[in-house]
Amino acid sequence: PPRSTQSRSSAASDVYKRQLLERQLLTKKTKVDQEIKASANDLETLFIKMKKVCSGFNFNDQIGTASRSVDAKLKELNEELKAPKGKNVEDIKLEITALEGVKNIYQVILTNLRNFRG
Repeated sequence: PPRSTQSRSSAASDVYKRQLLERQLLTKKTKVDQEIKASANDLETLFIKMKKVCSGFNFNDQIGTASRSVDAKLKELNEELKAPKGKNVEDIKLEITALEGVKNIYQVILTNLRNFRG
């Protein structure tokens, strides 16, 4: 046969390899799906337990207070960024970024608390 055309045995071998690879990928996907489902079940169980533990305790006030403290510090750092007073501007920006991350975490916690109590 011409060089650009595979022999029958070579083509059959390629098909076999492809089918073998597809089975392996399907097996791995199935395992990953099972692990994700198990993790989701674990999280759901954890959330149920957290809801029981949290009932009657007002985390909203605690998180709200902490969030307001972060807001105050962010305001202070943003003002400092305008006039660094000898402080490294990159350090200030890094601290602002970190605090914004903390603020986002507080928002996620508050949202989840609302969902627990919903």
